[in-house]
Amino acid sequence: MIAYPKTRIQESEIRSQEGGGRREESEVLYPDSWFPIQLSSSMPPELPIIQKTYDLIKWYVPILNKLPRDHRFQLGDRMIAALYDLLESLILVRYQRHKLPQLQAINSKLDVLRYQTRLLLDFGLLSRQRYQYVGQWINDIGTDLGGWIKQQQGAGERSAKKPVPRSQESELSRSS
Repeated sequence: MIAYPKTRIQESEIRSQEGGGRREESEVLYPDSWFPIQLSSSMPPELPIIQKTYDLIKWYVPILNKLPRDHRFQLGDRMIAALYDLLESLILVRYQRHKLPQLQAINSKLDVLRYQTRLLLDFGLLSRQRYQYVGQWINDIGTDLGGWIKQQQGAGERSAKKPVPRSQESELSRSS
C-alpha cells in the first residue's frame, strides 16, 4: 500500500469533493506530493547499530553546529561528514555480500570519530558530561560493530572449511 503525505487542506478538499464521505487511503491521490511513502511490511527490520548511529547523529550534529567558528568549519564539519558517512556505510554494508572488509573500514572511521570527540573535550568545547554521554554512544556502536565483525569472521571460516564429499574423500585416501 502506498500512502502519500497529507495536509489538512488536502483532506478537507477531498471531503468536500466527496460530500463528506470517507474513502480508503489507497484510493486517495494527493496532487502536491512528489514522492509516495511506502508503507510496506516487506522492508527488513532495522539493525540496532543503524538505529544507534541515527540517534547519535540526531543528538550530536546540533551540538557540533554550535561550535565556535574557528573549530566548526574544520573539526565540526569533518565530524558531521564522518557521522553521515558512518550511517551511510552501515546501511550499504548491510546489503553487501562480503561485509568484512567494509566493516573493518567502518571500525577505523569510528575510531577516528572517538579521537575527534576527545579533541573537543581537550579544547574545552565539550563538557565532561556530554563527552561521557557521546562516548557511551560511540562505545555502544563500537560494541555492535565488533560483534558484527566477529560474526562475519566466523562466517568466513565456516565457508572456508567446506566438507569434502565422501566420493572425493575416498579418492584422496587411495592416492596416498
